[in-house]
Amino acid sequence: MKLPRISIAWVMEIVILVAVDLAAFRAAFRAANGTTSLPPIGTLIGVLVVYGAMPMASILVFGIPTLIKMFRRNDKSRPFLMGFEAAGWEIVLTYTVASVLSPFWVAGNLELLAGEVVQLIPASMRESIVVVMLLMLLIMLPQLAVALMGGWFNWKFKISITVERRRTAGVEANGPSPAQPPTAKQSLGSFACR
Repeated sequence: MKLPRISIAWVMEIVILVAVDLAAFRAAFRAANGTTSLPPIGTLIGVLVVYGAMPMASILVFGIPTLIKMFRRNDKSRPFLMGFEAAGWEIVLTYTVASVLSPFWVAGNLELLAGEVVQLIPASMRESIVVVMLLMLLIMLPQLAVALMGGWFNWKFKISITVERRRTAGVEANGPSPAQPPTAKQSLGSFACR
């Protein structure tokens, strides 16, 4: 049985991602406990964004290198990955904008949801990190569902993006000709949606 090959670049990406996430969670946890000098509204926005958007954004970051390689090599597109990334980033951006523009509304709705769930947790564990992890999971699951639906929709209807590289003016089958220089449109190529 062959073990999967993991490149050093992937390991570096994982280490950096985990370090950034843990630093953000630590700062948000300190802010929520009042050990920071941020104003209350800044603390609320920071906590909402870190606990609500960062877990899903961390998942979405892993698909970006694959998409970049696909476009650079002119590979056949992966419709599920493209739909998953597009819908995932859209829902993360929507949640982040809602948290910044109307933090009290978002926090109030999360408090309603969390109040019911926290009652299921024993009283001795309510002040622990378990509650924070559970709340992050509750926020992330709908985001993940939307991203999965976006991926499925793209896969089902075969929506893909291909990069077509066209020959530039001045380069022919017999070699370069002393014709006019290529225009920007001719030399950059084009995107086509199928």
